Amino acid sequence: MGKRSRRIEMSREAEVLRSMRLDREFSMRKAADLLGVSSTTINHVEDGRANILEEYIESFLDALGYTQEDWGRYFAESKVNDIKDNCMDLIENFSSEKLELAKRILQTI
Repeated sequence: MGKRSRRIEMSREAEVLRSMRLDREFSMRKAADLLGVSSTTINHVEDGRANILEEYIESFLDALGYTQEDWGRYFAESKVNDIKDNCMDLIENFSSEKLELAKRILQTI
């Protein structure tokens, strides 16, 4: 685990780790107990205030009963959701003419 920083920069890894923990319905405290770290460490990792090392990810997966394949799947889903959110933001700002053009384009696919 890298040194804690006051600068918060949420990484995709942090988002995925939080999602995986929540899917197991573990509190930060429970996950910390399983990992053998403090709940503050879990908080700093998930909030982007700590660098996430590969060793931490491996320990996390093992402690919470996940596989590397699970990690890859969650990571891929995170990318898809990010793309979807970006597309929705763009669409919400389209004029009616641009929406009609997009509809015509999609109908040709």
